[in-house]
Amino acid sequence: MAISDILFSRAFKKYFKESARRGESELQLSFSDIERIIGKKIPSLGKTKGAGETFWNDVSDISGQWREFGYSVSKFDHERGVVRFEKSVAVEEDFREVRKIQNESFKEELKDLSGK
Repeated sequence: MAISDILFSRAFKKYFKESARRGESELQLSFSDIERIIGKKIPSLGKTKGAGETFWNDVSDISGQWREFGYSVSKFDHERGVVRFEKSVAVEEDFREVRKIQNESFKEELKDLSGK
């Protein structure tokens, strides 16, 4: 099972969607807040210095949970157990552009596989 399967859920994505809809520009969540939202424990990798910073800032499907709605991680504090997310139009636009490129690439791969 992938870390993204363990950590992130539809509930977490919904949390960011609702926060963006309400116009919240900054979200500070404790590890316990995040675990309450997702209904699971955060893997230890996401709580440690160094590895945790990489984990929360990685531009991947994991960070897509918040990047899709324009949030990026502005602070990770492993000692206090806090992750701060800030809203940025640039992040949201960047996320959409990356998804567009991924979709176009996927369509090309399907075309190649089908021989058309």
